[in-house]
Amino acid sequence: GAMGAMGGVVALDATVQRLQALGVQFRMLPTDQPWLWREAYLSDPDGNPLCLYFAGSNRLDPPWRLT
Repeated sequence: GAMGAMGGVVALDATVQRLQALGVQFRMLPTDQPWLWREAYLSDPDGNPLCLYFAGSNRLDPPWRLT
């Protein structure tokens, strides 16, 4: 399905651990993606998909960027 919202997080793994300690359920724990982002997926209370990610310098300057 379509992505409801995305949010960049500097300390993704620590943020996910904190949220899990508060009872938040994740559909996918932090995972390195082929596009060089680290992403975790969860749903909001209405079931809309959410993605937390860390992209670092790859967000604005990926290695495949054309100059």
